[in-house]
Amino acid sequence: ATCTPDDDDATTTTVAHATAAAVAPANPRPKMFNEPPPVFSTIASARSDNRQTSGGRTTQANGSPARAPLTSEQKMKRAFRSAFLNPGGYIGTGIGAAITQATEEDQPQKTTEDRFADGLSRFAINFGTRSTRVLLGSGVYPSLFKQDPRYRPSDKKEFGARTLHAVSRVFVTDGDNGKPQPNYSRLAGNISAAALANVWERDTPGRDRTGARPTLRRFGISLGVDAVNFIIFQEFWPDIKRVFGRE
Repeated sequence: ATCTPDDDDATTTTVAHATAAAVAPANPRPKMFNEPPPVFSTIASARSDNRQTSGGRTTQANGSPARAPLTSEQKMKRAFRSAFLNPGGYIGTGIGAAITQATEEDQPQKTTEDRFADGLSRFAINFGTRSTRVLLGSGVYPSLFKQDPRYRPSDKKEFGARTLHAVSRVFVTDGDNGKPQPNYSRLAGNISAAALANVWERDTPGRDRTGARPTLRRFGISLGVDAVNFIIFQEFWPDIKRVFGRE
């Protein structure tokens, strides 16, 4: 068959339209001023790249790694290591003790040696409260309530969604049966440690540290510390290390 000029024009037009459709974006998205900073997008990308596998482990349908429940012995050993063998616990306690001592009211009658001794006492007090909280909240109570003390990472990609998830894990955890439930273990561990601290805490000039109000204050602070720890060191730290490891 011989193509007429009209057939050539129709063919040329069809090809041009198909080429334009392939090149042009389907739904061009305008650039928004409130887009997340590049570092958050990079972290989210790193998270997405490593979503299907984690160290070779299989994943569940929601993207979270499948894991068997811990025994009571495993929970207690894990809590003991976190309370006494984790360098971060000593570093954080030391920083907290230094800040507390720096904000104390000045007592001119005290010598440098007295202030140094007060600093060591404050370190011991803070360490006692922290280790009690970890042992109870990650070992004793999870064994009693049959809950998993381990952090469950988010299966989302967005920075905001993952941040909210990390904060929520202060109040929600997985049971040994794998189902989400109120985090009785952590909440009970924090309030128990805050209350037991009245045994070794001592009031200082201008600051009450024993009684109901200081107990509730310590409880609130511990929840805030847990939330920050979950956000930085549990949810995003693996991605941060991956991002900086690529550079």
